[in-house]
Amino acid sequence: MNKRDIINKIYEERNYGQAFCQDMVNSVFDIISEALLKGEKVTIFGFGTFELKERARKEGLHPSSGERIVIESRKVPAFKASKLFIEKANKK
Repeated sequence: MNKRDIINKIYEERNYGQAFCQDMVNSVFDIISEALLKGEKVTIFGFGTFELKERARKEGLHPSSGERIVIESRKVPAFKASKLFIEKANKK
């Protein structure tokens, strides 16, 4: 499922206009992205928590040449599912 699928699903289930659904989905993703870039965690009850994590600088090997390279530190997005979501996923 991608963003377009989410927009279409909301349109089908709620019968809002396509443009309205697209604006709302885009707004949600923009708000989450902006908060993460400010260093904030975004917690959605019953779903999970998004945050940016720092990966440390490290040495690695270039895959084709085998040459040692330095991989600089960087920030990466991370998601941790909530306990409730994990329980739903494992419900039998």
